[in-house]
Amino acid sequence: MRAPELCQFFRDANLFVASSREAIERSAPHIYLSALPFANKNGVIYQRFAPSFTGLTSIDVFGIGPHEGRLVMTLKGHEGGVTSVDYSADGLLLASGSEDGTVRVWDTRSGEETVSPLQSESGPVTCVVFFS
Repeated sequence: MRAPELCQFFRDANLFVASSREAIERSAPHIYLSALPFANKNGVIYQRFAPSFTGLTSIDVFGIGPHEGRLVMTLKGHEGGVTSVDYSADGLLLASGSEDGTVRVWDTRSGEETVSPLQSESGPVTCVVFFS
């Protein structure tokens, strides 16, 4: 590999490991079973390793995509602008408050809402906070 290709490989590898850390920490086979199917299909890591493994689960990921060289997840649900966000102490949940008067709680690993939206009785939600 030439230097630019090697740099791209290491950038993709770093992103891959960071985004799949929990599964990889549980068991090395999860690299192939749980992490590789979720990897960026256009990334160097997926293109290099996926062909070596038959029977991988095929996953279409919606709401996750590249932005300025980083993989980001878009959470959709609020009908108004988001005015406040906070992460739980363990980083597994994200709460968002909105001009639409709702608070939504998201699982940071999957992007799924963990509870039904909470409705404010006094208008827009301007602050959300997790208490430990």
